[in-house]
Amino acid sequence: MIDTVRVIVDLAEVRYTPAPGRSPDGPQVNIDALKTRIEQLQADLAELEMEKNCLEASVAEHRADFERERDRCDRLIAETLALNKVAMSARENAARLEGEAFGRQNRRRWWGRLVTRDRGREQRPARTSVISSGPSPRQVINMPAST
Repeated sequence: MIDTVRVIVDLAEVRYTPAPGRSPDGPQVNIDALKTRIEQLQADLAELEMEKNCLEASVAEHRADFERERDRCDRLIAETLALNKVAMSARENAARLEGEAFGRQNRRRWWGRLVTRDRGREQRPARTSVISSGPSPRQVINMPAST
């Protein structure tokens, strides 16, 4: 079921004012100004596009430089680490060789003193003899070892 409603409106109470009429010359001036502004904005846009392209090319060059320098830095770090490893190995070898050389010197000195001491005993004359033909044992012990 459809209900119908009736509304009564007093037209005297409604204040209606029609829009003023437009002259044909008025909008034409605004359109020309807008077209001029659009052309100016398009020229600015073209200029900005050109500047953007130049900046993008510059950015690409800087990025390439950055990549080259980063690769160079990575290579230098790798070389530095390798050289540091070689230097550490050389220091370790030098310390080991110094230790071995020091041990050999001490062993030679000790062995040389022991051998010299034994030689001195062999060369000692008998106690009953009055003439001494070789060096005394004290002289043999105090002699520096030959290397």
